[in-house]
Amino acid sequence: MITFDEALDFERIAAALVTQAPYPHAVIKDSILPEAARALAGALPSVTEHGSLRFHQIDRSPELDALIAELESDRFRALMEQKFDIDLSGKTIFHTYRGMMRKQDGVIHTDTPAKTLTILLYLNPPEGEEKVPLRLLNSPRDLDDYFAEVPSSMGTMLLFKVTDNCWHGHKSMVGPRHSLQLNYLSGIEMQGHERLRRRFAKLKRTLLGAKG
Repeated sequence: MITFDEALDFERIAAALVTQAPYPHAVIKDSILPEAARALAGALPSVTEHGSLRFHQIDRSPELDALIAELESDRFRALMEQKFDIDLSGKTIFHTYRGMMRKQDGVIHTDTPAKTLTILLYLNPPEGEEKVPLRLLNSPRDLDDYFAEVPSSMGTMLLFKVTDNCWHGHKSMVGPRHSLQLNYLSGIEMQGHERLRRRFAKLKRTLLGAKG
């Protein structure tokens, strides 16, 4: 049973300033209302798999579904359009959940051009928070050359426009680290290693199906 009427603090999100350099971004702490944050802390899925998972791969609670519905809402979309001065009408929403980190995760990268805007929302309660912040970087060469750190605490939200220099990453860690990621897709076809990754995944599914 859901114990809150609204999850996101829309007023706080609306009031947050978007910094334009070196790429458009905003970091918003406590973007989830206190009552909802308390409820979500006890309603996170138990995740043992590594990597980014689609929503059908996790055991979602009603509380998590209520949060996801707000992130997918027209109200939230309109707020993102206003903050970043972009048109998101008709843009497909793609979302993933991450609950477990491997040592090799967190390497410096930019998001694929297939995405227009990224919303990353951390969901780690204080007692389960791993103290490894995400770093927003000036270049792809040095994890210590950062201009902002994003804590992984419950309700911390990172918004950024996907550009060719939206470098980010974090120090190596192993263990639980809960986050939701929502993207408005650009419509640009994924290229390079992303395209190869998808082809390999399709081939793997085909081979596994043949073995069955």
